[in-house]
Amino acid sequence: MRTLFISNFYPPLGRGGYEEWCQEVALRFLEQGEQVRVLTSKSQTNSPNDPPHLFRELNLEMELASLSNGLKFFTHRQKRVQESLNTLKTHIETFKPDTVLVWGMWNLPFDIPALAEKLLPGRVFYYLGDYWPTLPPQFQNYWEAEPSGALTALPKKILALPAKAILKREERAKLELKHGLFCSNYLNTALRDKGIRFGTEKVIYGAIDTSQYDSQKADRVDDTVQLLAIGRLIEDKGFHTILEAVKILITKQEHQAIHLRIIGRGNPSYEQQLEKYVADHQLEKYVTFVGNVAKAEMPKQYQNSDVFIFASQWPEPFGRVIVEAMASNLAIVASATGGAAEIIDSGNNALTFERSNATDLAAKLGQIIADPALRQKLSQQGLQDAEKFDISRMAAEIYSSLESVLISS
Repeated sequence: MRTLFISNFYPPLGRGGYEEWCQEVALRFLEQGEQVRVLTSKSQTNSPNDPPHLFRELNLEMELASLSNGLKFFTHRQKRVQESLNTLKTHIETFKPDTVLVWGMWNLPFDIPALAEKLLPGRVFYYLGDYWPTLPPQFQNYWEAEPSGALTALPKKILALPAKAILKREERAKLELKHGLFCSNYLNTALRDKGIRFGTEKVIYGAIDTSQYDSQKADRVDDTVQLLAIGRLIEDKGFHTILEAVKILITKQEHQAIHLRIIGRGNPSYEQQLEKYVADHQLEKYVTFVGNVAKAEMPKQYQNSDVFIFASQWPEPFGRVIVEAMASNLAIVASATGGAAEIIDSGNNALTFERSNATDLAAKLGQIIADPALRQKLSQQGLQDAEKFDISRMAAEIYSSLESVLISS
């Protein structure tokens, strides 16, 4: 079977696990002897390290949010869309795919999957790992957002009027959405509630390569309980709630033998807010901001930890990092939001707390810190449950879904 993958981003560039799933599933297809081609955006140019099946050739709707790129709305937009459509048509003509598998489409024009549906009717599948079908075009986001600097404020305000008028007149490409595959029941339901419905719908849970994670703990020189939190440093991820909980643990519960590592980067102002909180409350010896860590180094970060904290305040479509922590034999304390709730079995493979509630989080962390037997019980059950979310299972289920439609057509 020949499968053409289409994605807005592809590793090493990406915003998270969605793009990693695209890569991992494509590689599993190749390992099984299938023919694969991946078409993604030019946001990272082709390099000698890119495999031969990867083509970085599509134009994003908008690159960095700047006035100079905003001007391309008037001068280059239609041309850039047509270039992407010509590129897709060429790949379909030369590769002759049996199926097209669409992944993230944020910041790509809907014209791209619409053309794929036209050229391969009934054979275009969508794997949904975020809310992109509900999001507006990126140019609309730009023209509606407040100016980021004083120098561009006036020209942006002037140009926004005709830009918004043009966007209002234009009709976005309609998608048939014949086949939808979803990373969780939650995301399937959430999209349906927003009016996004597919001809056929199936939940195929997200996954990780569990073989990359080591369940053996690293040797320790002391008994400090190592806490770990990972993600983009934005308010929705709830890192401020984690810091507040750490303060409560130290000052009110007198848990001094703890240390929290936060891995990731994000919104600069939010990062500064977190760092200021640590300084204001004298938490420097208890908290370390690690920054970004290469994917290949992440297993070691988990291995050096005891407890993983997932504090997201918004309904995550899945929760890949939870499964990574489970596969690494960590005890987990989590806010069971969105699709993450489908991974967590409260009291068995994790303890849950009320999202945004630092007091509740501190109570659950205190419980798990004070009871090594509970910690071991949760981590062992999590280690077993991680096998349900292995990438081989995910790839096989996606392949089976594609194949079944081809056989029946």
